[in-house]
Amino acid sequence: MNKKIQKKNTEEGVALLMAVLTVSILLAIGLTMLSFVIKQFSITSSSRESVNAIYAADAGIECALLWDIRGHEPPPDFFGALVFPATTNPDIGAGNTIMCSGTDISGWTVDYPAANTVVTTFELDFGTSCAIVEVTKLLVGIVENTSVRSNGYNVGCGTYDTDLNAVERTIKVDYIFS
Repeated sequence: MNKKIQKKNTEEGVALLMAVLTVSILLAIGLTMLSFVIKQFSITSSSRESVNAIYAADAGIECALLWDIRGHEPPPDFFGALVFPATTNPDIGAGNTIMCSGTDISGWTVDYPAANTVVTTFELDFGTSCAIVEVTKLLVGIVENTSVRSNGYNVGCGTYDTDLNAVERTIKVDYIFS
């Protein structure tokens, strides 16, 4: 009696299984790395837009401080009793224009919300960024309390309130003249 013993090959498909498993692991690692890189690009872009907004806010603060300090040199007080601007100051050009960073800010508004309080608001539109500046003056006796708030945006003044990608950064400065 010849009995042939046939050995069944149990290793069939192991190479294919190992190849599929290896490719799956490499694909998972690759997708994880791609996700990380995409997140880093997003963070970098967000940081850049935030920097643009803070620079615009800083330019607004600097403009208000410059003209307020110039206003305290006799004769006029730009944000005080004569408000902004005073036409007798030689730094103001024809038509009472004031320039900051090459931008004419002649479109200011003035409000008197309470006794001895003046609020002046103006915009600086740099095209790709914008600052909306509010200068509040409160006169208490002979002491002039000043608060300057500048909201900077990474988009132009015409679109900051509707642009979904707009980033806002605010700088506030308080000081006293006596």
